[in-house]
Amino acid sequence: MKIDTPFLAALLLMGTTLLARMAAYGVEQALVSTAMEWSMNRIKKKSVSIEEIR
Repeated sequence: MKIDTPFLAALLLMGTTLLARMAAYGVEQALVSTAMEWSMNRIKKKSVSIEEIR
């Protein structure tokens, strides 16, 4: 299975961010806050793309 370098870099960055949050806040809060941040970023991205269409 071949995985592109940018994809691997993104996975490494996400893992590093999550580990840093776990060290600072604890596992449960780190998982919740990371999931919320990723969701909000996705919603913002979709809303911007919808505004560009108009």
